[in-house]
Amino acid sequence: MSEDGKTPAWTRHLGHTGITWPFTPEGAKQAIADVAAAGYSGIELFGFVLDEYPGGLDAVQDDLAAAGLRYVSSYCSVSLVDPELRDSDLTKMRRWAGQIADLGGSVAVVGPDQRHREAYAAEDYTRAAETLNDIGRICASFGVHACFHPHTGTPVETRDEIRQVMDRIDPDVVAMAPDTGQIAKGGADPVEVVRSYRELIKHLHLKDYVGGTSTVDWEGSTNDRTGYLDYVPVGDGVVDVVAILDALGPDWPGWVMVELDGTENSPRAPIDAARMSRQYLDQLTEAASSEAAGQGVRS
Repeated sequence: MSEDGKTPAWTRHLGHTGITWPFTPEGAKQAIADVAAAGYSGIELFGFVLDEYPGGLDAVQDDLAAAGLRYVSSYCSVSLVDPELRDSDLTKMRRWAGQIADLGGSVAVVGPDQRHREAYAAEDYTRAAETLNDIGRICASFGVHACFHPHTGTPVETRDEIRQVMDRIDPDVVAMAPDTGQIAKGGADPVEVVRSYRELIKHLHLKDYVGGTSTVDWEGSTNDRTGYLDYVPVGDGVVDVVAILDALGPDWPGWVMVELDGTENSPRAPIDAARMSRQYLDQLTEAASSEAAGQGVRS
């Protein structure tokens, strides 16, 4: 709970990822300004965008300071299952973990690259877990948590695929950063996943999904029903946001990072979408505060 004992702890750690904006340094710079203006206190950017940021990390720090925004995490996409890419995966993760630490962040969100074949075997998931464990040890050396992030369109999308990896990771060095919208789009129940792995979850992507069966991949398509790869602002879809936050509990100390996948066909400006999600979450916070206050009066 907050210091006043009325609102959940996550309300103090509410941020937004940069994926709603273009995946460029210019897009990231705008995301920093917009996320702060929309009322969030932290941001997550892509590791590869930090690599390309003009002026390097000093410029990122300057932009964060100007916006009054905290750097929380980087999204880090690596192969995990391809043995020929293992060394480059680890090299990238060492660089990205160092950047996260230098910016004052604490989490590396580690997601697998896109699926490149129809089926994956147990040995692939064993390899993925072993690589994740090595990534976890690298991140820990920088004081950063490596948090695994299942993702649609990758070798770890369905509930069984999530289980295949989570049953094999070393929980002493690898945590979890589920994405509620990705899990729903992949056909699983995000509430069940959060409840099942609650003790391992150190970071959460809070994303909503339009519902039904999606045929939209990472690149988008004419089948995109929302302009956000079938996702929607938080509170506008089928994801049970209240149950997910309740499953985390009022004292869960991690960051809740709102996310919405922007495309060229997004129906509104990124800042407007971010404000819509923030407004919905503010309503939840107000409801929680009112309920806590009422309980205090009755006691």
